[in-house]
Amino acid sequence: MVLKLFIGEKEEERSSIQHVYLYLKVFFKDMPKACKNDNINDTICYNKLFELISKNFDHQKYHLLEKLAYDIGKFIIKNYKNIDNLEIKIEKPELK
Repeated sequence: MVLKLFIGEKEEERSSIQHVYLYLKVFFKDMPKACKNDNINDTICYNKLFELISKNFDHQKYHLLEKLAYDIGKFIIKNYKNIDNLEIKIEKPELK
């Protein structure tokens, strides 16, 4: 997924929107029923999860990728009780 936000240590980096690539690996507390019944209603809709992340983090200002990753992780764990753990990878291809 691609987030569009103001990010960078220096003010000049945060002066314009930059693209950041977000990769998530989700670990569940319990195996979702959907693993057995193939029903989307019995698991997380990843499209909806990505929409929520975009809605809450696009156009925000951050100095560090680490803080962005922490905030996204905290947001996901708070909103999805069946998620036990996350692996978050963030790449910032645009260097200014």
